[in-house]
Amino acid sequence: MKNVFISGFALLLLLACTDSPSVDDLIDNTELMSVIQKAAQRDVSNVGMIPIALDVGSLAIKKLISNSDADKIRELTNCPNLSGVELTFARDRVTHVKIIASNCVDEG
Repeated sequence: MKNVFISGFALLLLLACTDSPSVDDLIDNTELMSVIQKAAQRDVSNVGMIPIALDVGSLAIKKLISNSDADKIRELTNCPNLSGVELTFARDRVTHVKIIASNCVDEG
């Protein structure tokens, strides 16, 4: 029984150390946030209306974000599928960035 407890505790520690999706590093990266903001504004101007929310994956698919910037965003957020990184808008500006972990599963 003691071995089961120790094994379970060790597994719990390993799981706690795995990286989970997060926007903190992305938000701190002003260069990438500027790239995302500009891409979102270009997308909005193409569509002609301001969305309430938009995912970064759609910006990457439309080639409004370069592949290298998309890779940096994946690395910083630990979200392989950029559709899991959601932007919220107010007055044509990105006001919130959040991760939808269930959408972060690998694209392929």
